[in-house]
Amino acid sequence: MANPLVDLKTLLQQDLVSLDELNNLIRAERKALARNDMAEVEALVVKKNELLDLLRARAHEKVRHLVAAGYQSSTGHPSTFIGQLADPALEQLWAAANEAMSNCQAANTVNGQVINHLQKRVGRLSEIIRGASPGQKLYGSAGREEALSHKTVLANA
Repeated sequence: MANPLVDLKTLLQQDLVSLDELNNLIRAERKALARNDMAEVEALVVKKNELLDLLRARAHEKVRHLVAAGYQSSTGHPSTFIGQLADPALEQLWAAANEAMSNCQAANTVNGQVINHLQKRVGRLSEIIRGASPGQKLYGSAGREEALSHKTVLANA
């Protein structure tokens, strides 16, 4: 029978490779957002989701190997259990994978905030074009601020 700790180390090494790839995709996504290249963003999201599915599947495998090594969820967090195994290489891989995951989550949160900001901006522009925001003011042909009304034509088809 295979050694669950050896298998766990292998899974963690694979996670580190996948998390590095995920981090690169998140950075590419941020650049695509800055360029407003939504086709590229969509392609990157598909790739991100594929990687996340792979990481989730590996997470289930890691839990299976932890249980085979004696871990019980009632005893606390897996990090504590791994620390008790006195295997420095395993501890290092576990910590590196957790740090890489945290970095990816933080970078992805920033991208989510950028997307949220872009969605709000598009919504405001859409309201202005439709004349749906009566409180909005624009500059008229005379260069003065004018309140937007339903009579104001901003765009013609």
